[in-house]
Amino acid sequence: MSAYRGVSIAVINGYAMGGGLECALACDIRIAEAHAQMALPETGVGLLPCAGGTQNLTALVGEVGQSA
Repeated sequence: MSAYRGVSIAVINGYAMGGGLECALACDIRIAEAHAQMALPETGVGLLPCAGGTQNLTALVGEVGQSA
């Protein structure tokens, strides 16, 4: 999707987790309902998202540190 030459739009209504969120992150525009829930659950079990989700997410929203 990130190589698509046209404009891609993701509309999130409900859950976007794992591959669904990675597809949305690869789009040019993302529109989400207020109740939408997004996550990369594979990181919770020690796996890495395979479609660039961690890179795309930090590129879009920046890095977030944890407070001690």
